Amino acid sequence: MEAKARDASPPDDTTPSKWGVTATITCGMIVIGPPFYAMYVALPKIMVSFSAEVEQAQWVISVFAIAEAMMMPTVGWLGSVIGSRRLYMSALSAYMLFTLLAALSWSIESLIAFRILQGLAEGPLQPLCVALFYRSFPPQQRGLAVGIYILAWALCGILAYSGGGYLIEHLSWRLVFLVTLPLGIPSLVLAIRFVPGAGEGRRHPLDVWGLLSMVGFLVPLLLALNYGPREGWDTTLTRVCFAIAAPALLAFVALELTRKEPFVDLRLFRIFSFSMASVVRFLHSTGLHTYAFLVALFVQQTLGYTPLQAGLMMLPGAMVMGGAGLLVGRLADTVEPRAILAVGLTSLALVGYTFSFVTPLTTAAWLVLLLIWLRVSTECIFSPLNVAALRTLPEASVGMGSGVLHVIMGIGAAVGTAGTASLLGRWTHHHSQVAAQEGNPLSLERRAIVSGVEEIWRSAGEAETQLSTDVAETLRAYVRDGATVAAFQDIFLLIAVLYLVTVIPALLVVPPKRGKGGGSKV
Repeated sequence: MEAKARDASPPDDTTPSKWGVTATITCGMIVIGPPFYAMYVALPKIMVSFSAEVEQAQWVISVFAIAEAMMMPTVGWLGSVIGSRRLYMSALSAYMLFTLLAALSWSIESLIAFRILQGLAEGPLQPLCVALFYRSFPPQQRGLAVGIYILAWALCGILAYSGGGYLIEHLSWRLVFLVTLPLGIPSLVLAIRFVPGAGEGRRHPLDVWGLLSMVGFLVPLLLALNYGPREGWDTTLTRVCFAIAAPALLAFVALELTRKEPFVDLRLFRIFSFSMASVVRFLHSTGLHTYAFLVALFVQQTLGYTPLQAGLMMLPGAMVMGGAGLLVGRLADTVEPRAILAVGLTSLALVGYTFSFVTPLTTAAWLVLLLIWLRVSTECIFSPLNVAALRTLPEASVGMGSGVLHVIMGIGAAVGTAGTASLLGRWTHHHSQVAAQEGNPLSLERRAIVSGVEEIWRSAGEAETQLSTDVAETLRAYVRDGATVAAFQDIFLLIAVLYLVTVIPALLVVPPKRGKGGGSKV
């Protein structure tokens, strides 16, 4: 009992355990972080490697987010059953195994399957790492702990965009999974010494039916949202997915509202401010992963940048991430979080509006500035939103509330990635049709373009018999590229509108009235 009490209490400020936990988690995060960031850069290469379309390849990212979200709420139950140390070591070991298998995948389907297993293993790690940081530092240094956590993620981004970009371009995208795996070994060794081993408090029961019903409605819903815009909302597959998702959602809500210890405590949404914070978290996660997905595809497929060039373009944003996150985290303790949220969300809307004007002629320097602006604006959301959301809850509900926000974040990530892939294909097709209908072959502008293309082919030595075919193919490629750029611009503008709308619920996350039984001070 004394050992359990020692494990549960924060270490004394004079002991080195907080820095031991920091070293342990940092090594572990460098195993899981770089592949997360590098997947966006690697996706075009993966598409080529497996001859996959963007609608299929996006599942490499979105299924990971879904699986991760499913497992996040289990961290409390798993920690109470096997303890933090064994949970950390088991989850990290499983993640390393599935990462190795992902690197050895032989088809897009096998890669997607191993990414699901990766997400299931990684799901408990993120909330567990946050909890370990929080408990290991004394209250007066927990702002420092959050800053170290953000800096560790910034380091992961730097490694992914610089080293990962080089590996993807010059060697293989598979090495993105392998290169950081050796750091998992020292993390596991350090965990034996520094991560508390005892279970936390009493053993919580696992709401198995709640978990199964959540999976039962989320997976078919996301499938329907992916296939609906592309194949049609009235297709058999889309209808079957909705038919499965609807009753599963009703069952999930009914179960979670009646369980004494639910998998996801939906009763928290009775707190209006927390509900508004959850809306902000979902919309921001959707928008952020849409940005990441669009930018990675645009700079490589439309602008023709190599993976290394794309990674280096994103590198400055990753470098400012740590400093910006640390500064905003400090501000969130002294300035009203809603004000910071409003500024950050408005700034993200302006970023999307500015991105809607990018073309193949946009310079690399301007894109780098936009990506830095995007990263700084994003860091204005994480800490203030956590503070604003969790301060509305009673102290006993903070852990569950944090888990709910992580689940919502994962769902938003999956919706953003899957929805963007579907919209991109659909809107590209729409703009191609519009261009074909508006293109009058007898117009002076069209004839001038055709004459110019013919002269280019003639100067290249093309035979007259092949000239008409080459000109037609060149014009089709021109229309197709123009339609793709227009689709990118439309989605960037849509995200700008999304972030402007998100300002409204952000301003409604009002602080609780302080009094007897008031919300917790986070």
